[in-house]
Amino acid sequence: MFAPDEIIFVPTQKCNLKCSHCYVPNQPVNLPVEKACAFLCDAVKEGIDRVGFSGGEPFLNVDFVLTLVKKAVSLDCIFDRIMTNGVWWRDKAELTEVLQALCDAGYDGHIAVSFDVYHNQDERKVADFIETAYSVYQNRDCIEIVSVLDSVHPENNEKTFQKFSKLAALLKAEVQSDEIGRVECLQFTDKIDTFFIDDREFDILPVSYIDYTPENILEPEYWKSKKWFIEDFCESIGNVYYVHANGDVAVCCGYANECAGLIMGNINTMSYALIQEKAFESCKTGFLKTVYCDGLLNAAQKLESADFPLPGKTNNNCLFCRYLLSSSH
Repeated sequence: MFAPDEIIFVPTQKCNLKCSHCYVPNQPVNLPVEKACAFLCDAVKEGIDRVGFSGGEPFLNVDFVLTLVKKAVSLDCIFDRIMTNGVWWRDKAELTEVLQALCDAGYDGHIAVSFDVYHNQDERKVADFIETAYSVYQNRDCIEIVSVLDSVHPENNEKTFQKFSKLAALLKAEVQSDEIGRVECLQFTDKIDTFFIDDREFDILPVSYIDYTPENILEPEYWKSKKWFIEDFCESIGNVYYVHANGDVAVCCGYANECAGLIMGNINTMSYALIQEKAFESCKTGFLKTVYCDGLLNAAQKLESADFPLPGKTNNNCLFCRYLLSSSH
């Protein structure tokens, strides 16, 4: 069932990078901060208690971020993460000033750096970003890394892991990998003394992954899986309101969140109550019933049983979701 507990705001659709995997238009569109604050206030009254930021590059509209952080603090919200490429800054003075302002505003969530072969940032500049954040926050729990993995082209994953090795060397850390060779974290050789209590001997920089999803939903290579994706009723990327820079509110933070079937309204013209009402109605009779109640896997298997001409099987639930939203059945 759709039970949102978080709002992810996109402060701007502008970005300083042109990543090979990204098909979101890079446009000078900024989310009105007054509308966003009002939307958050109404949402908190209805049980929303978590706030995050995505993009675009959020730090290209840092005034929005700082204003929303202060508003969220005043509403006793919990912070999730700010997604960033970590290389938006011009010099270290600007970087330090912005991160210090973020800390002073009360932001205590994660700063998640998108780092892989697709973003292809300079490792030295990413290392400088991470080290500056550690210095400002006086702990190493403030940073995490999120990388894109490609199930079809493992050679791209290997290039990402090579970038991790370079980053680890710059941070004077060691790469820790799992049994199949994926980087799990970068482990430091020391531990900063903070008020956080854990049983780790050394600090780590954790790494998590999201699946690569091609812009062309019919890309044949991504429909050759032997098995369908595992059903999770979108627990990993759903149950959020994702507010795009133009004010559109999606009920997903995945690759399909610009599709009309996942847009429940716009904060520039609709109240939180109306958007919530539309979302809950969709859970009863619309597409959200398929996603959160019946399950995308169930939809795939029904089409398969009915001999619908599917492009194949995919292990990527986001790809199948976009396929459903873009196709006529």
